Amino acid sequence: MAAKVKKNGRPVKTHSKYQTSSGTSKGLVSSERTDKDSRGNRAGIWKWLPFLSARNFVFFSLAITFGALQCYHISTMFEKDRFFSHLSDLEREMSFRSEMGLYFSYYKDMTEAPSISEGFNSAMHDKIVEYPSTVNALKRFNIYPEMFLGILKREYESFMRYMNKPTKMCYTVKRGRGLSHVQNCEGMGDIAIFYINCIFFWNGVMMSLFFVLAVVLSGSIFGGIIAVAGFFYNHGECTRVQWTPPLRESMAYPFFVLQLLAVTYTLRIPRPRWIHSAFIMIPSLFFILCWQFAQFTLLTQMLSIFATFVLGYIGYAKLKCILQGQSVALVAAYCLLFGNEMLLTSYFPACLITLWVIVFLKPFFDKVSKLLLLWALQGFILITGIISFKFLISTLLHIADDAHIGNLLRTKLSNYKDFHTLLYVCSKEFDFIETETIIKLCMSLLLPCVFFAVIFLGRFLIKQECDRFRRRKSGGLSNKDQEEILTESKEGAEYIYHVFQTLAFTVMAVLIMRLKLFLTPQLCLMSSLLASRKVCLVFSFDSFK
Repeated sequence: MAAKVKKNGRPVKTHSKYQTSSGTSKGLVSSERTDKDSRGNRAGIWKWLPFLSARNFVFFSLAITFGALQCYHISTMFEKDRFFSHLSDLEREMSFRSEMGLYFSYYKDMTEAPSISEGFNSAMHDKIVEYPSTVNALKRFNIYPEMFLGILKREYESFMRYMNKPTKMCYTVKRGRGLSHVQNCEGMGDIAIFYINCIFFWNGVMMSLFFVLAVVLSGSIFGGIIAVAGFFYNHGECTRVQWTPPLRESMAYPFFVLQLLAVTYTLRIPRPRWIHSAFIMIPSLFFILCWQFAQFTLLTQMLSIFATFVLGYIGYAKLKCILQGQSVALVAAYCLLFGNEMLLTSYFPACLITLWVIVFLKPFFDKVSKLLLLWALQGFILITGIISFKFLISTLLHIADDAHIGNLLRTKLSNYKDFHTLLYVCSKEFDFIETETIIKLCMSLLLPCVFFAVIFLGRFLIKQECDRFRRRKSGGLSNKDQEEILTESKEGAEYIYHVFQTLAFTVMAVLIMRLKLFLTPQLCLMSSLLASRKVCLVFSFDSFK
């Protein structure tokens, strides 16, 4: 400690051996460091307070609530339609008609197999479905969801046995009228109830993701509410999970919503990184693994991304980021599906290869000064590249497994018919979209809302382009303009992409009515723009940042 003495009547400090050379004691330094550390800890706590704001609390609460409502709604509708809880085990399995029974059988085999490895081995060497041939069901039928649910059921049973808890309650039902008694079981321990409840829960998660996607797209919590309301008011046109839980779309569509969220966010940020490619790759991979049709949906997505790129709303960096995610997902899916030939011989890999060619030709395109000529060159390379690479890959591998898809389109656009196309077109789901569907969408006000949203969006984009043109002509570039020039991107890229994606889904739904399950939710997303402060100042209520 320092002592004070008087010298010439003035107080003078003397330093003890415990002082530092700067005249500050070690105890004081230690206390100052403690104060700084405590202030740093408080700052670390306070920096999270914006995340814990009331707006974010409302946002997450609504997302969870909408997911729970979706789960309850579809499970209730399924129960009222099938009276599923009062059926015997055999009747429950028989209620899964057509291909639904096939998917359920693989789930049941995995659940009842002596071990997980034997369950996989049974699926990979199936001698029943195409007897006497042996089929790899994992490669042929996209049954990874059933494998996962079968493993989950086994682990659930093991955990509940360890906890010494019952998993189901069984009753003997006397049906009367001379009918034999049947055993009925309720609870998650029942093999069929566990299966459908997991699917209903997964589609509840889908609704939460759908709300988040609408909020991200519109920038408004109210926009998310509009999209979810549109989904529920047009529920029969948006999903079939309440009637046919085991179908591939019930498993795959939630992954597609998550993938759309990743793409939308990537288009919005100025400089995407590798983490955004991974964010796109993971849901894309699971989407392909769950559904054979996923590759055609992703094809329309890449074409929509390319159209956004051609219009100058995204640059080569964002196009490359999305291409990386999609390409890695395709290669990984090809390996996990044991070399499924349809993945390589479809138009999707041909489109990816062509877009990579366009990315590598960037130095050449940079020399083209005329915009219309540039558009013509890129469009020509895209069309010829897709057709050429598709033909080349199919010829080299001697595979034409997806020829029936092209023939189905020929049937829609001409008088062409063959045995396979007749099998498809005789089903109502593969016919042209019904007029009744369009009337329903108008009566629920979904189509009018989308119509006004597109008008306001067009007004916003035109005004934005005019303002940008005036600023660049006058030489008064703002920081925002300079950022757009550096990143080769423009504000509103996510809106342009969703417009093109809506057009693609419209064409798909008009040709094949079953694909309205993509169009109607997409229309709900577009209606959320009515609450966007950027797009529509008339109807916007709040913003989400």
